[in-house]
Amino acid sequence: MKRYKFAAADIHNLDETGCKTVKEMAKVKVIAPKQERQVGRVTSAERGTLVTLLCCVNACGNSIPPLFVFPRVNFKKHMLRGAPPGSVGVAHPSGWMTGENFVVFLHHFIKNVRCSKDHPVLIIMDNHDSHTTINALNVAKENGIVLLTFPPHCSHKLQPLDRSVFGPFKHYYTQAANAYMNNHPGSTINIHAIAELVGKAYPIAFTPRNITAGFKVSGIVPFDSNIFNDEEFAPSSVTDHEDAGDVQPAAPDDRDDASDLRPGSSGGRPTAPAEVGPTPSTSAVTIDAVSPLPKAPPRKTTGGRKKGKTQILTDTPVKQAIEADIFKRGSKTEDLGLPKLTLGHSERLKKDDFALVRFQTEKNREIHYTGEVQEIIIVEDDVEYEIMFMRRSSKRSYIFNFPIIDDVSDIEAKDIVAVLPEPVEQGGRYLRFQVDLSPFNKSLA
Repeated sequence: MKRYKFAAADIHNLDETGCKTVKEMAKVKVIAPKQERQVGRVTSAERGTLVTLLCCVNACGNSIPPLFVFPRVNFKKHMLRGAPPGSVGVAHPSGWMTGENFVVFLHHFIKNVRCSKDHPVLIIMDNHDSHTTINALNVAKENGIVLLTFPPHCSHKLQPLDRSVFGPFKHYYTQAANAYMNNHPGSTINIHAIAELVGKAYPIAFTPRNITAGFKVSGIVPFDSNIFNDEEFAPSSVTDHEDAGDVQPAAPDDRDDASDLRPGSSGGRPTAPAEVGPTPSTSAVTIDAVSPLPKAPPRKTTGGRKKGKTQILTDTPVKQAIEADIFKRGSKTEDLGLPKLTLGHSERLKKDDFALVRFQTEKNREIHYTGEVQEIIIVEDDVEYEIMFMRRSSKRSYIFNFPIIDDVSDIEAKDIVAVLPEPVEQGGRYLRFQVDLSPFNKSLA
């Protein structure tokens, strides 16, 4: 806020929620005759199909039309029949949010908010992997979107959507599902009816009153750093672990000090005899001292996922650190959110361009190299390219560098697999291409 001076209309919160074809009956109140022991209600199935809904609101009480992620391979426009006006839809076999689909929402967000580098906006969100892909960070930074993440395990208190919007939305969604079952006897709710149910519940739940209440109770707008009292921090105390360096040295014993100050001791002087009587208490007795809360056992350090923290993802140092970590882990392309590589040789290839080159070994095995075009050689009607090859830093990464001794060779046009985009620097002498190279992972040298 000190850096950008965001107005309330420029502060947004986004989060995903799930909409199932089977409603949650546990939250439905049913009226039945007295002394009736079994009360039943028709439902669609035992297990429902999940459709992810990505919602976004701002501190003024407005909302962006949501994004639907349908559990299908291909998205069809008729899936959005009855959805809130302006909604967009994508498809993924699992129905979960992915880095590629999150980029689709960012473009949808930019279209509705009309943000830019001259008019930046703030998005507060959790640090799910789909929100922190390289492509998403680049799109956000280029369009003036500042991405800020919540501290881990705090979204239930800090996220406006969780505090005052998603609860009413699920309630009204369940009501709409009940009405659908009553009006369509003998049929079940499928994913083609989800958009219609959301279209009925969304305008009732996403009201300015509910949205602004979420930002207020979270202490975001108006800003209030003292919105939470001490009792709300108490549950976290059971998982606090003391490090060895946090142990304070024991206080010196008064009796030892007194024995050192007896007559004849070095540097001591005679002291008056101590008076016999009760010793006054120097500290108040607290509830924690009488009945301390149980502490969780020490965690087993088995590695695993890196501990998250709140940070501004679009800040250049943070963004570069995230990109380096992603490439170091060798994540899947779907997690990286990188665009697919267009295969085939192009006449656009010129000097200083980068290309993906194919080599055929004696055992008919293909090896692929990345390299930079040094010269274009025209021999009669044939075109050859003098290319300086690069080397992959490791088998699990997509970072390349030029070897100390230049590796240059003439390549025919038929062996140019694809033209690569201009690489970006990664840690000094290393370069990376913002394109999907995973199909060549096993053959990439």
